[in-house]
Formats: sequence, C-alpha cells, structure tokens
Amino acid sequence: MRRLVWCAVIGVCLPAAAGVAQEPRVSFAGHQLVRVNVQSEADLALLQTISPDLWTDYPGIGQIDARIPPERVDALKASGLSYVVLDDDIGPETSRHLNRSPFRGAFDDYMTLDEIVQYLDTLIAARPDLCERFSIGQSVQTRPLWVLHITGPGSGPKPAVFYHAGIHAREWITEPVVLYLANYLVTNYDTDPAVQNLVDTLDIYLAPCVNPDGYTYCWNTYRLWRKNRRNNGDGSYGVDLNRNFAYGWGGGGSSGTPSDETYRGPSAFSEPETQAIRDFIVGHPDILAYMDYHSYAQLIMWPYGYANVLPPEPDRTTFNTLGLEMKALIYAVHGVQYDQGPIYSTIYQASGGSVDWVYGAEGRFGFTIELRDTGQYGFELPPEQILPTCEENLPAILHLTQFAADQVGVHFSFPDGLPDVRPGGEPTAVQVEVTTSYDTLVPGSPTLHYRHDGGAFQAVPLVLVSGNLYEATLPPAACTDHPEFYFSAEGAGSGTAYIPAGAPSETFTALVGEFVMFFADNCETNLGWTVVNSTSPALTDGAWDRGVPVNCSRGDPPADYDGSGQCYLTDNSAANGCNSDVDGGYTWLVSPTFNLAGADATVSYAVWYTNNYGSAPNNDVFKVYVSADNGTNWTLVQTLGPATSSGWTVYEFRVTDFVIPSDRVKVRFEASDLGSGSVVEAGVDAIFVRQLECACSNPGDGNGDCIVDLADYVLFTDCLTGPGTFSVPPACAALNFDGDSDVDLQDCAEFQSVLDRT
Repeated sequence: MRRLVWCAVIGVCLPAAAGVAQEPRVSFAGHQLVRVNVQSEADLALLQTISPDLWTDYPGIGQIDARIPPERVDALKASGLSYVVLDDDIGPETSRHLNRSPFRGAFDDYMTLDEIVQYLDTLIAARPDLCERFSIGQSVQTRPLWVLHITGPGSGPKPAVFYHAGIHAREWITEPVVLYLANYLVTNYDTDPAVQNLVDTLDIYLAPCVNPDGYTYCWNTYRLWRKNRRNNGDGSYGVDLNRNFAYGWGGGGSSGTPSDETYRGPSAFSEPETQAIRDFIVGHPDILAYMDYHSYAQLIMWPYGYANVLPPEPDRTTFNTLGLEMKALIYAVHGVQYDQGPIYSTIYQASGGSVDWVYGAEGRFGFTIELRDTGQYGFELPPEQILPTCEENLPAILHLTQFAADQVGVHFSFPDGLPDVRPGGEPTAVQVEVTTSYDTLVPGSPTLHYRHDGGAFQAVPLVLVSGNLYEATLPPAACTDHPEFYFSAEGAGSGTAYIPAGAPSETFTALVGEFVMFFADNCETNLGWTVVNSTSPALTDGAWDRGVPVNCSRGDPPADYDGSGQCYLTDNSAANGCNSDVDGGYTWLVSPTFNLAGADATVSYAVWYTNNYGSAPNNDVFKVYVSADNGTNWTLVQTLGPATSSGWTVYEFRVTDFVIPSDRVKVRFEASDLGSGSVVEAGVDAIFVRQLECACSNPGDGNGDCIVDLADYVLFTDCLTGPGTFSVPPACAALNFDGDSDVDLQDCAEFQSVLDRT
C-alpha cells in the first residue's frame, strides 16, 4: 500500500456531550473469556446465571463465548458445563487499549472518537477537492454522526455507496477498516487509474462511528459496552441499534427486556442514530451498495436475518456471487478464511437488523462483514492486527464499490414473476416495473426483445400501464421453438440498462407446453419408497416412517401438508414419549424408479424441517438428491438448514438442471444428526413428478406443435388433395373446420382466416 495520511494528535479535543457525567472506569482484571459447549436450553439458562456478558451475538445451543468474572469462575467449574478457556485474563488487553501511551498512529493503535474526527479532517485538509464531512444527525447524547463524502469532479447523476462502522460500540476493529478505505481512496487518487475511476464515478459516503455515545462510553468507563446510551427509565441503559430497524423488528434474535444486550427498543426506529441512518438512505436513492461492519466471527453476510427467507432472483444470485468473490479476495491477502451466506443460516436469527431493512425496505444491496477474529481475542483484538485486518478487507470493499459503479440508473422488476412455462400457440403477457435510482428514464425506451430458434431479435416497445408499470407481450410460440427474450430501457445520464445484465448474450427463456402429472403421491399408501439408514455412523433413532403426525414432540409438524392425513416423518411414535428425533447418523427416504427418458420433468415436494426446536441450530442440514442411474450416483439438488424452516414449505426442481433424464431416475431425501446437541425432525409430503407435454387445441394446427404456420399450410394442401377420409393422414381432423367427413374447399376460407390472424 502507498503512504498513509496522518497528523499527530496534539491535545485538541472535541467538547464532551453536554450534561454527561463521566463514571469511574470498570476494570476487567481477572475476567476470563471461555467458550462453552451449550447442549440444551437448560445449559444456556445455567450459563446466563453465571456469565454477565455472552460475547456470542446470537446465543443458542452450540458454542458460546462468555465473559466470566473472577468471583464466578468456581460456579462455572461446578456447573458441569463443558468449556475451554480462550483467555484466562482479559484485563491486560483491555488496559493496553485504554491506557496506550504514546499514541503510535492510525492503524497501529485504536483511536478515540476525537482522534477519528481529526483523522477525517486530515484527509479533508490533504484533498479538499475530493473530501468533505457533514453530520447526518445526532446521537442520544447529541454527538454528531459524521459522514465523510468522497467524490471526484464531474457533474450529472452518480451512483453512490454508504459504508459505516461502530453500530456496536465494543467492536473497535470496525472503525479502522472504514478509515483505511477512506485513506486508500484519497492517497491513491492521483496515481492509481482504478481508484480515480471509482472516485470520479461514485459518491462514496463513509461513516466511521454511528454509535458515538457507546464508543465514548467504552473508552471512558466500560470497555465491553455494546448498545447506545439511551436511559431506559428502569435503571438500565442502551438499545441495540442493530435490532432497532423496522424490517422484521421485534422477532427472534432480539429481546424486549431493556437490560439485555440485544434489547430492540420500544419501537422500530425509536433511536436517533437509526433514524439518521434511515433518513440518509431514504433521501439518497442513488445509494446502490451498503456495508455495516461488525466483529467478530470472520463472516460475509447478506439478507435475511429476521427469518429463513432468501432474496428473490436474480438478486439472490447476485448476493451469493458477490459474497463468494469478496471471500476469495479477503483470503488472497493474508490467507484468512471468512465464510459467507445469508445472515439467518450463516449465524442465527437476528430481527430488526440494518441489512434486512436496507434491502427489504429500500431495495439496496446491503451486506455486513464480521471482521477478525473467531474468538481468540474477540472484541479485544490486539492493535497489531488492525493493519492486517484493514489490508485483507480492502480488496473486498473495493470490489463491492466497483459493483455499484458498474450499475446503471435504471432498474427492472417483475411483480408477477417471469413465466417458466407458457402455453403453446398463445401470446403471454408479462408485467414489468421500470424504476430509476440516480437517473431519469428516457420516455418510450422500455423495450422487449425476443426471438425463436436463434433468429434475429425483434424489438417491441413495452406498453405503459400506469406509473412505473409496463406490459410486455411475448408472441405465440410453437412447442418445438426455443424462445428467448430480454428487456432494455435507457437512462438519460447512465445509458442503456438490460435485464439480464448480459443481454443479448444472456437471455430469459420459457418452456412451451404444459406440465402434466406423471407421478402423484400424497403419502397415504406406500408407492414404492424405501428407507436406508446409515451404519457408519450408525443411526440410533429417527428413521423415516409414514403416518399421521403425532404432534407432541420437539419440532413435529401439527399435521401433514396437504390434509390427506399421512406424510413421511422422521420417527413418529408416541410410545417414545414424543421426544425421539434423528440421532447418531442419517436416514434416507428413496423414491421408486421413474422412467423420464427423453422427458423434461419437474419434481415438487413439501418439506418440514427443524433443527434444535426452540433454540439455535448447529450444522445439521436436510438434503435432496437426484440420480439418473437407479442410485449408483447421486447429485445434490438442495440443502436446507441448519436453521429451522418456517412450517411446511414447497420446493421444486427441474430434473434436466442436474442430470440427463433416463429411465432410471430416483429422488432421495436425507435427514441427518451428525453434529452434537441438535434436535432434528423432518417431514416430506405431496411429492409430484410432472412431465412437459405439448398440449393445445388451436384450430388449423394440423401437425400438433401448437402454432399455425407454413407447415400446417403444406399439410392442409395434402389433406385437401389427398384421401377423402381422415384415416390415412389423421392430422387432417384438425383442419376440418366445417365438421363434415373430409377436408375440402369449404374449409379453405376458414383456414385462410386462421393464417391471416397468425
């Protein structure tokens, strides 16, 4: 990296918030950091009576990091809980952070709030042509929420990004990461064309500390403070700002108890800090990418956290792709592994988080990264790891920034979705919503582009319905066609936008025909399913069974999915006290063999799955496989969990997406208990296999491809001049318009009329 801009801090401090008295500093001398293997709700409750501070953000069954004061060490030893000591005395590290002298400089030491603000001013002084700072609001104790705005010359609309740190006060590594990005952009602007392009293309907004009251309280009084400093009126202080956003507010993974670390506040956006973030994002529709930095766990996460719900396509793929790319970029710097995925399934449930609201309510691509480490130091990451953490995260955030820079200002969505299958010989209407972020739409520019069988694309303007809503009409297609289509629209300043983004090389497709039932199983009788249980490790309980759900165990479904009565379940015996689940290995439910040779088929099924019912899951998952050789080889189709699903959920896959259809296709459902402390229950119901067929009844469609065209004209001529009955060319029946015994001159006028309409 090139030079780092920094001016020595020489005793110039911002005034303390008015009316805030400083309390004596809390000492953590002799306090231990331990990692406890929590195996039950009773274990968790016991741990909470021993530890005043669980460092794991989403405590549940599994491994939990906890702070143990000296006077409670004996209680932990006597508890019977299984644990390891990560740090036998966190006090020295805390004191080293707070009592540093002298200050060694940015990215070698943690900075106080005053030093952070001075660092921003240092950057501004170095490049006033690129930087400015402003406040987007105030904290509970009236401290300003500073944002550094970085952008280059150039007028006209620009896309923007907004990245912030410090929403949880004790997560001190987050502030340097944001400041390091600011420094990199400013100091490399003149020498690095890629940096100059980013800064000139974008408005970059960086907020290094959005919880200034909590951060200051960490430095002055209580190093491990998490929340803001709201007086809750009951003797407790603080709201968890990352549980105070409106999307999914009040759900699991947050607390309604004011003294708890994850207290969500009395209402969504009750806090001035979250109100300021909300108002800034709402007021800047040009913000296309968002990052909320946290520590610790080394994770890259995206929506959603409030429930086991994923973003719709194509955003789901975009999130996953960006997450994987950022993961690889981070690893390439220092070989440090960060995992990635949706918040709910990557950590645990967390409701009212910033990322869910940014995407779910505002439609921006929101991420959160949990920085170093994975528990050795936790929130007290040594200053020696500040610079390496900044270095490894820089390429990832630059990649997300470039993603935003590459976006045009016009966006598409499909309120009713896109058709996967469409009837042959009929036009298909598609609703298209065209919106803009930082740009304006060129009137009349939204367009449908389509073609059949690789021909030239035809362009048809979309029809404006109202507001931002348009309608496109896909023209009739034959069953033998391979229709492709995409959409375009033009932004006044940003140019032409396409969906899919890679059009015309990348297009949407829709199968022509209809799916008809090949195999239907409501699980009332056994239609050929077999159960296979693991022997190494040996399954000890919870094998697949068919019956009416008993509904008296942990996580059992209250009833089957389709109301027929029975379904397949993992152990359904009331004789076991209704507490039996999958234990010790895996159990397979294997289908009969399906002859799908040459067919385009789909498989749909309803799944019920729980893992640690009523608490946090471990890593056990539910898997679905397909085989094209009677089970000799299996291809993974789907993985559910480890988070618990929300009731019965229907899923579907297309066989050709995973294997070449044959006459030996099988499907397999797998429930497993391979981790410790899990309560795994699963159910499957309403299993359907459907095949695509060309089915239509268009008058004049003699060859049965669902569309009337030149081929039918040739056939009509043959029928007209050929035998007088339908027995020789039976397709002539579709060309007999007047209903007599043959195709004759009386049918010509009607057939000509059909041709004229197509």
